[in-house]
Amino acid sequence: MAYIHSAVTAALAAVEDHLLSPEEIATTVVAQCNQCIASSTGNADVTQEGDTPGLEGLLWSFWSGLLNIAEDDASMHDRLARILAALKTKDSQGCAGWIIWGEGSHWGELPLFGPVSREGMNGPNAFLQGEGFLDKSTPRAHAVLCGDLPTKDPVERMFSQSRKEWLNINAFLAKLWALDIVDEHFFGITTMRMFLEPLSVQSNKGPTVDVDRDDPQELQIEVAAIWIKIAGAKMYRCRKILGPKGNPDWKANQGASGASGGTWDGADGYHPDRWAHWKQIFSEVAQGNWRKNVTEAAQAAVDAMEKFERDTPSA
Repeated sequence: MAYIHSAVTAALAAVEDHLLSPEEIATTVVAQCNQCIASSTGNADVTQEGDTPGLEGLLWSFWSGLLNIAEDDASMHDRLARILAALKTKDSQGCAGWIIWGEGSHWGELPLFGPVSREGMNGPNAFLQGEGFLDKSTPRAHAVLCGDLPTKDPVERMFSQSRKEWLNINAFLAKLWALDIVDEHFFGITTMRMFLEPLSVQSNKGPTVDVDRDDPQELQIEVAAIWIKIAGAKMYRCRKILGPKGNPDWKANQGASGASGGTWDGADGYHPDRWAHWKQIFSEVAQGNWRKNVTEAAQAAVDAMEKFERDTPSA
């Protein structure tokens, strides 16, 4: 609807206006949201039955736009984090009685931010209008995604941009956890399980060829290192269990996002011994035959982990 688009455009323009403080931006976003809801009332096309009119469409589009900014420009991460923190304080400004997806909600929960974030965590994908997602299984696509400089080829440049966006979105979500703005323990554990722990079942001296692997192994290691470097203090203290190992009351239909991704055979979640397991893998990568940017990222992760161990009391 036109008024949803207009409200989202105005809200995102405020986000990018550096003359406005995070508090002023949050006030603008709230005002645009309230106006959108008022304009949507009575229009059955903009909401599912029982939900607050217009709210889902506006929030989904606004969060998507905000995350696009985070993907494109890492220098905006601190500013965006402060804006989200300011929005969380707006519980008394127009959100009484909000219903989203059949549940009550308010600004303090940053409603729908989690589902929108999840949509953005599907890997580095280059999309070309009219052709869809480009093939990232080619040797050159893999090389560029791993950090090799692109040539003037437009496809390679698109994959280079995808690499930047993928690293940035992971860094931003890790920062939100580190700053206590959004609890991102789920993304933290799944990143380590999927991107780092598989190395424990192979030699960590260098990358292997895996035709079934969607994303390059070396890029995955860099992403895991980002989570450790930014949110490592949270990960070191965290004791969340996300699976049946360690939680006898875990329901079978919940999956097991904290399960092992390699040779780890302990609790399905965060644990001091698992932390040590991660550090060992990073240490082996740092000494292996990988691209320089990967060995440096792995060593930086080890250094960060040792600092957290010295400075951060474990839970």
